[in-house]
Amino acid sequence: MPRRAGRAARAVKAGIDYNKTQTISHIKTIKIMKTKQIFSKALYPAFFAVMLFASSSVFAQVKIGTNPTVIGAANNLEVEAANNKKVITDKTTGTLKVENKPNSLITDSLVTRSVDGELHQMSQSRLLDQLKIPVTVFSATLTSDYIIPIFAGQDQLSQRIPLTPRSGYSTGWNAATKQFTLPANGFYQVEAGLVCQGTGTVVPGTTLVTRIWSSQDGGGAFLAGVQPIAIGGGDWQSVVWSGDWNAGSTISLNGYTQFGSLNTGRCIIGRLNITKIR
Repeated sequence: MPRRAGRAARAVKAGIDYNKTQTISHIKTIKIMKTKQIFSKALYPAFFAVMLFASSSVFAQVKIGTNPTVIGAANNLEVEAANNKKVITDKTTGTLKVENKPNSLITDSLVTRSVDGELHQMSQSRLLDQLKIPVTVFSATLTSDYIIPIFAGQDQLSQRIPLTPRSGYSTGWNAATKQFTLPANGFYQVEAGLVCQGTGTVVPGTTLVTRIWSSQDGGGAFLAGVQPIAIGGGDWQSVVWSGDWNAGSTISLNGYTQFGSLNTGRCIIGRLNITKIR
């Protein structure tokens, strides 16, 4: 009986020792798991930061187009075309450089920068208007002799000189009515000139009249010659007229003989220039 009791006691003690061992092992496992959790919480953000830094370093420069693996050391961004011309953004200053600069068309607009850095389109006409730079809107000459009539009324079609616009100034000119239509409201200055001879003898004294006609004014400046014109003898005249005129108004150069004239005139030179002052 005592021997059995001893064995039972030893068995109980062994069970207790086993349970203690299992408990200790379980506690160690819990500690290890907590340590891993703590390590993971500390490591993941650091790992993410390292990866982000590495990513930022890798993608700090961007190249698009031709030669995608080659980029200037001072550039954040390069866009390279097939002709190897680039659009570049400087890494330090952020300035933009465009290597390809083709010739502009006459219809191109300009690019301006506002105080907040935004880019805007501005037409050439608006820029010139803001800078108050006069712009020639029409220029034409007489390219063949023209017979002007004896005066028979104001602004007759036969009195208007059939001009030929210079290159680039044909817009607004009506060859049928021999008038130029103003493109916009504004203050204009008109310069005109005629050189004409007579078609008859000096007697009774045929004289030349050069006149700028404004449809809005119902008239305009004129110059009446005192030099009689005849075959082989003429007069040179020039006249200037200005005014605030509306878009759609017309301007024409008139020439005729008057003041007792019995003969017509033959004009060999004629010019008309119209400038928009503002």
